[in-house]
Amino acid sequence: METKSTQPLEGIVTEWEEGRVKIATNEGERQLNADDVRQVILIGFTRKGEL
Repeated sequence: METKSTQPLEGIVTEWEEGRVKIATNEGERQLNADDVRQVILIGFTRKGEL
């Protein structure tokens, strides 16, 4: 994920609602403002509850 305010992030988007994005990364969970997201590159999908 490319953002306006941080280094690119790699992880799993766990939530995207009400202007906030939660991402599970190797370093732990991160939260961002949805407006800061510039680009998302998808590499796979899972069904809800499979994480």
